[in-house]
Amino acid sequence: MIRPDPFPQGGYSLAAVFVATAWLVFCWPWLGGGQIIPHDAKNHFYPMVRFLALAWHSGESPLWSPYHFGGFPMVADPQSVIFTPSFWPAVLAGPAPSMRLVDAIHLLHLLVMGLAILGFARLRGWRVEAGAAAAICFMLSGALTVRLEHLLMTVSMMWLAVCLWRLEAVLTHGGIWRGIAFGVALGLMLIDRNHVAYLAAWFLGFYWLSRSWPGSGQTVPLRHQTPVILGGITALCLAAIPILLLLQLAEISNRPSFDYEGASLQSLHPAALATLFMVDIFGPLDRAGAYWGPASHAWGGQFFVHRGMLHGYVGALALVLILWHGIGAGRLWRRETLVFTLLAILFLIYALGHYTPVFEWLYDTVPGIDLFRRPADALFLFGASAALLTGALMNDMLRAPSRLSTVGSLAVLVLTISGAVFVGLLGAKQGHLADLGLPAARALAYSAILLALLIMAVRVRGPLQRFLLAAILLISAADLITAHSNIRLNASLPQFYDQLETPAAYDHIARLAALSKATDPSGAPWRVETIGLGASSQNIGQAAGIEALLGYNPIRLRAFDSLIAPKHQNNASANRRFGTAMTSYDSVMADQLGLRYIMTGKPVEKIDRTLPQDALQEVAVIPYLDQNFHLYENRNAKPRAVLLPATDAGATPGPQPRINRYTNVVVEVSAKCTSPCRLVLHDFAYPGWTATANGVPVPLVIQDGLFRAVDLSVGQNEVTFTFSPLALENLQAALIGVLGGDGTP
Repeated sequence: MIRPDPFPQGGYSLAAVFVATAWLVFCWPWLGGGQIIPHDAKNHFYPMVRFLALAWHSGESPLWSPYHFGGFPMVADPQSVIFTPSFWPAVLAGPAPSMRLVDAIHLLHLLVMGLAILGFARLRGWRVEAGAAAAICFMLSGALTVRLEHLLMTVSMMWLAVCLWRLEAVLTHGGIWRGIAFGVALGLMLIDRNHVAYLAAWFLGFYWLSRSWPGSGQTVPLRHQTPVILGGITALCLAAIPILLLLQLAEISNRPSFDYEGASLQSLHPAALATLFMVDIFGPLDRAGAYWGPASHAWGGQFFVHRGMLHGYVGALALVLILWHGIGAGRLWRRETLVFTLLAILFLIYALGHYTPVFEWLYDTVPGIDLFRRPADALFLFGASAALLTGALMNDMLRAPSRLSTVGSLAVLVLTISGAVFVGLLGAKQGHLADLGLPAARALAYSAILLALLIMAVRVRGPLQRFLLAAILLISAADLITAHSNIRLNASLPQFYDQLETPAAYDHIARLAALSKATDPSGAPWRVETIGLGASSQNIGQAAGIEALLGYNPIRLRAFDSLIAPKHQNNASANRRFGTAMTSYDSVMADQLGLRYIMTGKPVEKIDRTLPQDALQEVAVIPYLDQNFHLYENRNAKPRAVLLPATDAGATPGPQPRINRYTNVVVEVSAKCTSPCRLVLHDFAYPGWTATANGVPVPLVIQDGLFRAVDLSVGQNEVTFTFSPLALENLQAALIGVLGGDGTP
């Protein structure tokens, strides 16, 4: 066998061009083809960006939103993008950033992660072709690209790639500034506070241990560890306050933590392991209604997992290298590949969740796991591990070609036959055996071509080897791009979401916006509720500046969840679940909330079946596409600010209070009390809200388990409610609460 060229460091600039070109081809349907990233990317995250932009350009604070669930602490919400600087350009571009601009910035994260992996590979001394292979597989892996809708997970994966690059730079070269750069990247990864960021911290920790472990063969001078520690301190300084505010929110939210059943609910079904080597095994990814895989109606059961959460394809190149060079030649356990092998195994087992006993042990042992649900999220990290393992194996193959061992060959044969039998049994059991032909042919074609090219590449050198390796990279990129670009799960026409971008152009939204701007007798906007208008309308309040009672967010205040809208109520469908206080649209709580207007996707009596006939007045029927929206008015809605007597038996203690200033984080109220009284502001109480009366701090009282209130003395009172979540007093209270004490400010 002819040994390959000594692995050169040159060519990384050309590799960067190749990665950028592959990224552009993958992203073209969105950047130039008129598609947008759908589902949660638009229903949830885009309105968050819109709110932040609107607040910035109107001089408002984005720390609290009156437009989301009747009032919500955006500063504590991990999905608010307040602490996500990579999206700040969209915010700064104007008060109404377009969907295409937000998508373009979103997709740029993929390019940055690909280039960062190239930088990592260069520092590791890998052949440029190996670095490019790792970058392509990392950037275009299945879980990451199929689930583009989960915007902040893409951001976390980008920061993981940057962190890995900068951590390797510190371990290789040392340097205080390199340590700080690593710390900034780590802090920005952790600051988004999601499951992927949490698991990415595991990834980095294990990688650091593997590089620092005595006898690892990759000696790191002790002086290089000091910048790593400095980087950790930097990350802690950046992420501590956002994490603390999230934990404060979690403690009084509907989901402070998950029990084992809740945490493991969306586990990766073992049958979904077939997606590791066949893209369309359970039906084409680009066709609606074709899915027959696990957690679908075809498999029975009542809880269904989104198909994208069960897709783990990392490419035929990864599969071939792991089987042929990793297992067949026994190279999975070498020093350069071992850490990535172990990480891939760890995250795959984690993703399987309750299907193995390991996750339950991890849940009981490792802090933080109970804060998250959906073990299948670990497929993001499995994809990253498998991509880096692919690069490491290719580098090892080019540096030191080896023959298949007898045991390795037997293992590959057994695994291949077992995999084929496994897939065949799945198809036969579900009555889809005939549908496996095309997916199997695709997998075999890509695998056979790549294997043949790899075998030839290790037997030659010089220009011919470089040509073969270039062909391998091109085919690998084509494999992943054709598998994951412009599919139903990550691409859609924009008209389904246009109302979020141009809400004023839609009659039903324009009417709601105009009505909500009319003020109640105290001077505050009326609240509205939309129910059954479809998924893209769920967070229309955030996008259009309407004080909406409902919305779309997995986390909300516990009191809201209990009293007003329980069981993760969202407003996409017309299935309205009422709470223990707001038992109907005809209830004291609905009136206290100032809920003046309700827009429904079907007649309200079909939604609120206990509603008296004349409780609401239908004021308009608005055609929209192939349905009618119904607009109702609740004329019993109460003002935002009211005075109550100090005792239940007391008379009305004064005239109607007047709101002089109403902003996101400051509310100023004038109240004249003819007897001792309580001023109730029908806005939600939350840590960080404080009050003063005539310039003197006064205790904030929670009225009816939900609202802000203060007790006032006789006379004229000028009351100011202020939201200051970053005040030292609130941060101290949050820390005490996290540590198990009384976290009341």
